[in-house]
Amino acid sequence: MTTLTRHARRLIVRGGRVGALLIAGAILLPGRGVAGPLYWDMPAGRPFADCSLQGMKITSDGFLAPGLPRGRGRDLGVDLIWTMVPDGKGGYYLGTGHDGLILALDQDDSLTTLADLDCDEILSLAVLPDGRLLAGCEPDGRVFMVETGGKVTDLGETPGGYVWAMTPGPDGRVYLAVGSPAALMVLDPDQDRLERLTGFPAENALAVAFDAQGKILVATQGPGLVYRLDPAAPGSKTVILQADQNEVSSLVRGPNGLCALALDDGSEDGESPSPPAPGDKRPMPPRPVVMLPGPAADRKAKVPRSALYDLEDGLVPTLIWSGNLDLMCVMQVPGLGWVAGGLLDEDQPLTVLYRLTPPAGHETLTSWRGGDVMALQGGDDPGTIRVVQTHPSRVDDFGTAGDAPYRVLGPILDAERPVNWGHLSWSGAATGGKPAWSVRTGNRETADETWTDWSRPWSEQDKRLKVPSSRFLQWRLVLPRRVSPDFKLTGVTVSAWGENRRPVVTDLRRENLKGVRKGGLMARNPNLTRTFDSGLKAEFNRQEKSARPGPAERAQLGGSVKVFSWKATDPDGDRLDYELACRRQGREDWTVIADGRDGGLEAWDTSTVPDGIYEIRLKISDSPDNPGAQALSSQRLLAPVVVDNTPPRIRDLRATGDGRSLKLEFEVEDAGSQVAGAFLVLPDGGRERLDPRDRICDSAAETFNCRREFTAPDTLSPWVRIEVIDTAGNLAEGKCRVQEKR
Repeated sequence: MTTLTRHARRLIVRGGRVGALLIAGAILLPGRGVAGPLYWDMPAGRPFADCSLQGMKITSDGFLAPGLPRGRGRDLGVDLIWTMVPDGKGGYYLGTGHDGLILALDQDDSLTTLADLDCDEILSLAVLPDGRLLAGCEPDGRVFMVETGGKVTDLGETPGGYVWAMTPGPDGRVYLAVGSPAALMVLDPDQDRLERLTGFPAENALAVAFDAQGKILVATQGPGLVYRLDPAAPGSKTVILQADQNEVSSLVRGPNGLCALALDDGSEDGESPSPPAPGDKRPMPPRPVVMLPGPAADRKAKVPRSALYDLEDGLVPTLIWSGNLDLMCVMQVPGLGWVAGGLLDEDQPLTVLYRLTPPAGHETLTSWRGGDVMALQGGDDPGTIRVVQTHPSRVDDFGTAGDAPYRVLGPILDAERPVNWGHLSWSGAATGGKPAWSVRTGNRETADETWTDWSRPWSEQDKRLKVPSSRFLQWRLVLPRRVSPDFKLTGVTVSAWGENRRPVVTDLRRENLKGVRKGGLMARNPNLTRTFDSGLKAEFNRQEKSARPGPAERAQLGGSVKVFSWKATDPDGDRLDYELACRRQGREDWTVIADGRDGGLEAWDTSTVPDGIYEIRLKISDSPDNPGAQALSSQRLLAPVVVDNTPPRIRDLRATGDGRSLKLEFEVEDAGSQVAGAFLVLPDGGRERLDPRDRICDSAAETFNCRREFTAPDTLSPWVRIEVIDTAGNLAEGKCRVQEKR
């Protein structure tokens, strides 16, 4: 079954027919610091990438500087654009997704529909020398011819279902990269004849181009390879690049000839090259080495998501650049070098144009609230770029001449409650024109009509903000169009002051015992470990390191220790001091059990505390970060907590037997808890439950009259031992001689 490439699937899903994913709301920057003074620092606390940039760029050292100014733009009125090609008259043709439309955008940005094709996705377009237009489609792999007057002719289908790329050749024929599986097709547009030229051991052929020697280069996905072949002898093909990435998505012109953009999403699927097909010429030339940080053994798992290779017109390829950007297209731009665009970052929904700085760096040329960048084209003037976006689809020009100002729109700062705003200060080199700063505030996370208007602009480096008390604030910087290229903004700080808010104890509980086992948390440790219902484990030191601790030792060691856990939060992020205290029911004074900083877990050893019912109090305070009377506290009570370290009393224990049966009689009383169970200790060390007369242990006093039958006379010991435990975990042992039954 034919499948889209992973990058194509991601675009289809993002804007699929079943509904698009809506990302609403603003960028929220949490307040830094504690109650009282609040600070928002950029780029120290948050990078400038959170800003919306118009004509500004983020340099490689993370600062703001003049970049590409944004010029004219045009909404295309559709959701998905797959491809864009010049029409030869100063305009462009665009192939859409989901609806099979070919749009025509003229040099005045007037938009018309050239053709409505019988297909879903138009993946590729090619303009013939006589002005006719070819369109390659999905899901049937059909190819259409569109005459200059708009007449559409169906030229047939390609096997596999996807026509990813088309390019006219010097022989007048058109060459098509198709999938899946990967193949190279050829079309004679004058005879409307479409035939298969050759295949490749890959999932898709994604790009096709001619080098300076007239040879064909074909790029594939699953695995990411580039083949070179002679159009006159297509069966004799050579692999000239095996990329570390699983997809070579496009072939573009660079300073030395053709270059290849390779992409990888980290999936193992399709990363390993397929075996060579008959006719492939191997071995391949040396693979470009991608230098990555970390041990050599880890490098295979750290394949960069994108890489750019220089193919040098068929010679040994070299790696130009690699990095972890989700790119879709690159372009060589005079004065800028390699410019790239791609998919939106899920954590930062801004469209970004990057300048790639070999071998592995990049800087942000500009960013704005737009869509995924699908294609880059040269603009009308040298050094200008036309950017095609999708989800939603739009065309924008950057670097065009004009008087539009450079603009930076900061993220919306959230103080999480109304605050008094303080100062805005900035640092940088303000050469070549004064910056104009302004702010606006509001109490909704989205800037709307309820917010204030932008304040009057200022250029001072430290400004007291005279704005209403509010929860949200946003700043804006505007620079004159003729600003010096040496201007650099290195930092912005906004301060505020908010009233301290009270900390809250969200949970306080006593940890209930689940079980006790021999051994500590480390192997071969002779201690005992108590496990609680929450999964918490506590280790207790044994006084005597005997090989087999008895039941009494297991019950007593750590049995008097009560473990308490809690959760506490502070809305201002303040550090918290805690105090855990107890008092016996009916008393007034509290006794401190433990205190400290932060915490969340404490133990109370009740071995020296009188038995009884107690209350537990947890008190927290934000005093570490709030002086004197500004500190606030909260407390929470936990009751009742029963302290019972006294084991049950066994009275009148009697045992009679005749060699085959045993009768036990005894009474149990407990001063502080209920009797939880009684057990007969068998000669082999096992334990058998004993039930009281009323058949259930559920009171502080129980009477037992039990009978036990033995299978052989020698299994009855002359002595009998029992264990009794109460609900507090205290264990008592009883022992007596067996009297002969008469």
